[in-house]
Amino acid sequence: ERKSCWSRLKACFARPGSMDSMDACWFSLMLEPTGSRSARVIMLGEAYALFGALFLSCTWILYEYGSAKAYGDAEGDARVGRVFEAVMALAIMCNTFLALNGMTLWVLSILQSESSQQWVFTVRGMLSLCLNLVTITVVLDFIGMVLAVYSNLSPRWPETIICFVVAAILHISWNRTLGDILVTSMPLEFYHTPLAHKLSTNPASVLTKKGRQKLQTDARARAEELKQRAYQRRGAIDPNQTQQAAFGDEGRQYPCVGIGSLLRGAASRLGKSEHDVTSYEARLAEDWIEEVSQLRGMSVDFLARYMPWALANEVHGSLMGGGSGEAQS
Repeated sequence: ERKSCWSRLKACFARPGSMDSMDACWFSLMLEPTGSRSARVIMLGEAYALFGALFLSCTWILYEYGSAKAYGDAEGDARVGRVFEAVMALAIMCNTFLALNGMTLWVLSILQSESSQQWVFTVRGMLSLCLNLVTITVVLDFIGMVLAVYSNLSPRWPETIICFVVAAILHISWNRTLGDILVTSMPLEFYHTPLAHKLSTNPASVLTKKGRQKLQTDARARAEELKQRAYQRRGAIDPNQTQQAAFGDEGRQYPCVGIGSLLRGAASRLGKSEHDVTSYEARLAEDWIEEVSQLRGMSVDFLARYMPWALANEVHGSLMGGGSGEAQS
């Protein structure tokens, strides 16, 4: 079977388990608490809409500078002029639809993000589309900038070359800084993005063996961090830790979850996320029960001395690694 050049290139830099999708950028956001998740999606839509609207003026100024129909040199190379017109037409279209998609995401998120628990998952495609439109618009504007400089300054080559060099330095510096930030702050998400995105943003993480190994190691660490954070914020117990409890230190089985987090997570799963559970936590503290590990082995009826029975049953289920506490008591 014949393979395309792109398939062969991807095979050379195989990334085991990679999703190869820009949707991976948003999955960590799905693990955030509902309130934080809702606010961030709204802000993302607002940011894309405002950036698209404001950056459109920059795109238009660039078009005015390079077009022979405006400020550009009417006697310049006709072929360069046609390419410039096509590039800037595409940039204006992408920029306009970036603002439109951002506005749509902004409005819909205001209406739906609070009521829909799966809203980030629902709009992940639109979030990725906005991110791709930003990338495409920036690339097209950079190409248009180079063509505009060539059209207006050539054949004055010293000035033309200086402007080319400055433009290249600015673009490479921005792109390299962005790539370093992505690899450092979100290696797991970056690992699962498409190969083309990694090559354009941080090629060292793909082209060098050391870079690939470091990215994989950091991605695993990021995955573990997100998993523990998700259990902690939901007040749940990692079932892997529960299964390994007999082989570990009894006092360190639940290092990432406090009693307060455990109670709030259990209340949230019962639909009582707004209920204040600090009084139940205080009752446990009166009997010197201040660590989650101290609750292990307690029956539902014992826990019900400190809190409502339904909450005690849910807490017991969490401590036992999932399922109904009543069934396991």
